[in-house]
Amino acid sequence: MKKKLNLLGELIEDFDGVKSQKSLVKKLAEYMYRNFRSAAVELAWNIGPSTTVMNVTTDKDNTLYKSTGRDLNQSAFSEVLASGQALVSEVQEETDDSLFIEERIAIELYATQLVILPLYEKDDINGFISIYLLEEQDLAGLSELLQHMLTTITMMLKQIGFNEKLIGIARRSLTATEHYKQKLEEVTWESDNDKIAEIRQELLQDCRLAARNSTAVYIKGEIGTNKQEIAEVIHKFRTQDKAAFVMFDCAKLNDSKQAEVLFGSKANKKPKGYWDRAGKGTLYIVNAEEMTSESQSILEEISDNHSNNYPQILLSGEIEKAVNTNYFDADLADDITTLTVEVPALRDCREDLLNISKSYIKELSQKLSLPIPKMDRKFTQAILSSEWKGNHKELKKFLEKALISSPDKNLIIPAGYAEQGGMTIVQSADSLDDSIKRNIVDALKRTRGKVYGEDGAAVLLGLNPSTLQSKIRKFGIKKKSFKK
Repeated sequence: MKKKLNLLGELIEDFDGVKSQKSLVKKLAEYMYRNFRSAAVELAWNIGPSTTVMNVTTDKDNTLYKSTGRDLNQSAFSEVLASGQALVSEVQEETDDSLFIEERIAIELYATQLVILPLYEKDDINGFISIYLLEEQDLAGLSELLQHMLTTITMMLKQIGFNEKLIGIARRSLTATEHYKQKLEEVTWESDNDKIAEIRQELLQDCRLAARNSTAVYIKGEIGTNKQEIAEVIHKFRTQDKAAFVMFDCAKLNDSKQAEVLFGSKANKKPKGYWDRAGKGTLYIVNAEEMTSESQSILEEISDNHSNNYPQILLSGEIEKAVNTNYFDADLADDITTLTVEVPALRDCREDLLNISKSYIKELSQKLSLPIPKMDRKFTQAILSSEWKGNHKELKKFLEKALISSPDKNLIIPAGYAEQGGMTIVQSADSLDDSIKRNIVDALKRTRGKVYGEDGAAVLLGLNPSTLQSKIRKFGIKKKSFKK
C-alpha cells in the first residue's frame, strides 16, 4: 500500500507544471519506463473515426515523440470501445495480417505485454492510453493505482483543453483590440451621443461571444430584423475581415444536389462547395429549415468534430417549426441552437430607433444621389410611434419613399402611407382625460419611462416635456414602473 501511495505521489509530482498534451504524454512515458519498464506509451483524447495518437518511445538514453492519425477500425482500441473495459494482451512473436496496429507496434518494440486503458469523460469513453511493457506486470495488484492514474490524467486533459481555449480567446482578443476600436462605429450602431441602447449593446455582446467560438451559431429573429447584418458582425469580430464570408440559401436549392453544392468535399464530391469556399472564414446558411436530410447528416458530423480549421457556421431560419413537423432532426437542432443570438424586433429598440433611421437615411441618400435631409418633430414622432411589424425592411422602405417624396430639406411622411396600413401611430393627446392618460401610458411603455430627448415620450406624443411631466403628476402615473 505504501509503495502504491508513493508511486501515485510521484506521478502527481511529475505532472506538476504540465501545460500541454505533448508534455503530459512525455512525462507519462518517463514515469512508466522508470517504474514499470515500459518501452512506449501512447495517448489519444477526443476520439473520432480517425484519431490523433501521440506516441512516446523511451529507453534509458532517448525519448522519441511522434504524432500520427489512426483509423480506430484497425486499432485494438475498437475492442475497448465495444466492451468498455481495459484490454491486456500477451504479445505474439510474429506478425500477420489480422493483427491490430498496437500489436504490430508491440512486436517491433520487443514488448511482452500490451495494455490499453480507456479514459472516460462522464459516462463515455473519450480517449485511451496504450502501454507497451517490456516485462509482465501484476496488473490486478496495480488496478487501484492505475485507476487513480487514469482519473488524474483525465482531469489534466480536461484542464489542458480548457486552458488552451482560454489562451486562444485571449490571443484573438489581443489581436482584435485595435481592429475593434477602428471598426466600432461601423458595427456598433453608435448614436449621436456616442451611446448604444442597452438592448443593442446586449446584442453586440452576444455577437462577441459567438465570435470567440468555432461552434455553430443560430441567429434567431423575426422576418426583416436584418439577421444577415448580425452574421456579418460576428464574422468581422472573428476574422477581422481577413477570411471569406459565404452565404447559402437552402430555399433556393432544396433537392438532392443541395448537399453537394453546400458542402462539396465534405459530401465526398470533387467540386468545391460553399463550405470549401469559406475556408477558415464564415459559412452563413439562410433558411436552414430547408436543409435536406443528407445536408443535415453532414452538418451533424461537422458539429461533432468542429475545429478552428473549419469555417464557422452561422444559421438562420425557422428551425423550431421544422423540428415540430419532423422535417429537421431534433438532436441536430439542439446542437446548433446551443449558442443562439436573438436579434430584437425594431419596436424593442426605440431608444436607438432614431439613430438607426439616420443611418439608413444617409445610406439611401447616397444611393439615390440626394442631399441628406433633416427629420422634424412630426417626422420623428411618426417614426417613434410606429409598430414597424416589418422591422428593418419596413423602416427602410418607408424612409426611401419619404426621401423621394420630400421636395425640400425636411422629410415628410409619404402621402397615404399611414392610411395604407404602413404605420400604426399613437393618437394625439388632445381628447378626453381617459384617452390622454391611455396615450401617455402607452408612450411611456414604448420609451421605457423616458420623457426627455428625441427618443422620449414627449416627442412621441408631440408635447413639451414639462407639460407631459405635469400630466404624469396629474394622473398619478409612476414612471419607474416602465423602466424594467
